[in-house]
Amino acid sequence: MGVQDGDRTGIETETEAGTGTTSESSVASNVLRWIAYSVLLGLLPIGAILLGSALLNGEVSLSETLSHGELLIIAVAIVAESLRDLRNVKGKFSKLSIEDFKSMVQFFSLIVILCACVVIGIAVAHDFAVNTDTHQLLIDLGGKKDIATDITTIDSTVKSWNQSLMMWVSISIFVLAIVTSGSCKATEKEK
Repeated sequence: MGVQDGDRTGIETETEAGTGTTSESSVASNVLRWIAYSVLLGLLPIGAILLGSALLNGEVSLSETLSHGELLIIAVAIVAESLRDLRNVKGKFSKLSIEDFKSMVQFFSLIVILCACVVIGIAVAHDFAVNTDTHQLLIDLGGKKDIATDITTIDSTVKSWNQSLMMWVSISIFVLAIVTSGSCKATEKEK
């Protein structure tokens, strides 16, 4: 197998059996295999949670499901896989050395991992603190129903805002994980 310069991606790619054609199907195959086995199968637990919620509660809330950090755990797993496969990335980029590309992937992977861990930690600590404080406050009120109703309403509103914020933060970190890992998979050579 030879090497050919000048394909559309700016990456030197191997030629197929010396014919001079680039192996674009290999790149597409790598990316599609990654999407099917890593991304879609990784998202199955979230699908199962949504299905279970629909069957048991009769309602589905994507923001409530994503507000617990499951998507962040999947993002970390996807990035971890791309870091493992980074050793198979070979070639030459038009304006970027292979070492620079690997450094960028490692940098953004580190950002995904750190952000995901921090956000999960904050979410868990916040949920525990809010639930404990609200429960204690309702106990302290001791039957004052008007105030207890107001506190429950405020708590519900804050919880809704927190769920929405957590959902969007989770989706943003997940998208960064997909872009980072996808770029690694698109440049990975067959083993």
